[in-house]
Amino acid sequence: MKSTMIMASLVLAAAAGAAQAGTVKIHNNTGVSFGSGGEFRGEVQTGWAGVTGTASDIGAGFRTFCVERNIFFTPGTTYAFQIETVARSGGGGPNPDPISIETAYLYTKFRTMTLSGYRSDTDANRALDAGSLQLALWRLEEEFTAAQFATKATLLAAINDGRWSGLTDDQFNKANAFITDATANALSFFSSNSNNVRALNIFADNNGNGVYDAGVDGDMQSQLTLIPLPTGAALGLAGLSVLAIRRRAAR
Repeated sequence: MKSTMIMASLVLAAAAGAAQAGTVKIHNNTGVSFGSGGEFRGEVQTGWAGVTGTASDIGAGFRTFCVERNIFFTPGTTYAFQIETVARSGGGGPNPDPISIETAYLYTKFRTMTLSGYRSDTDANRALDAGSLQLALWRLEEEFTAAQFATKATLLAAINDGRWSGLTDDQFNKANAFITDATANALSFFSSNSNNVRALNIFADNNGNGVYDAGVDGDMQSQLTLIPLPTGAALGLAGLSVLAIRRRAAR
């Protein structure tokens, strides 16, 4: 099951008082990425693209993962971005697709380096775990069906990308462990913690106005980012509330 919390994003953006658009580069030369996935490193060019300096961040910028398996970007290229509560142009779920609370839970735990089983002792171990986390995030965002994720063999067949050929049984099992952790604990975690995970939707700004135009700018590729939330008082003034929690069966 995928449970999704839909927030009043426009009010939140105003209350947070932070810019929600600009330009950014996403790099894959982190030394701790696996296959075609993260960890990626976000490097802001203009504007503000989220919190930096968390426990996961090494060097400049912030660490991130993508949530759309079949929408591609060119690492190191400058893209325009919009920060939203939804991913756009993805292959799984609706379009736009709200970021699930399970995904938000795993990414929050990753950025604070409190995700059980995620190792940071060596680059090699961290890269292996990055592969597991990327797969878990794609599954939670319905980029794979349950049948595709049933075994390592069916998963590799679905990926059909030689960059993932080195995936180990331990990595596959850890991806499932991350999913189990998130499914069991995300709701209770966010009952006492703010959910400040958002989609960093990047796109080629072909019309040069910084505003996404699907007819001109093509697909968006969605990464993850953290935004600072306003204080309790500001939240009260803004009147933010959870609009809905919906569950949909994984296909």
